[in-house]
Amino acid sequence: MNNLNNDLISLLNILHSARMQLVSRTCSENFDLFGSFFRFENNSELIDLLIECEFILWINKHIEIASEQNFIKNHIFIDALLKLMQKKIIGIELNPQLSGLYLSILKEKQLLLQSLIDIGIKDEINYQRLKYSLDKDKALFEREYKRLLNEGQ
Repeated sequence: MNNLNNDLISLLNILHSARMQLVSRTCSENFDLFGSFFRFENNSELIDLLIECEFILWINKHIEIASEQNFIKNHIFIDALLKLMQKKIIGIELNPQLSGLYLSILKEKQLLLQSLIDIGIKDEINYQRLKYSLDKDKALFEREYKRLLNEGQ
């Protein structure tokens, strides 16, 4: 019973540490967290991907802390982690015996989400370049048009 209590306390400490880091990032208005949200506030699909990626980073923080404390293979931690993951990420009942597979799927999903976010960022950069070219061409056209009008008078 004492061992179970120690495991539960360790689990609660891990959950608390990961939550505190998330709260700290939020309260300090961490640029990594908020910069992209403001940058893409009018692109709901990209915002959804950013939120999903942030959730995965938060889950990974639990894994990182548990690894540092040599608690990563503890069945109580794995069960708690799977409960966090199953509702948000996978949406199905998860089997604790396959936790290694789930963690690798989670890492792969994080990489895919980051790739999609990077594509969205590149699209935004290309859009800004096109907008610049349009503004430049418009200004040059109007300048030349005014010059030709003045020559004709």
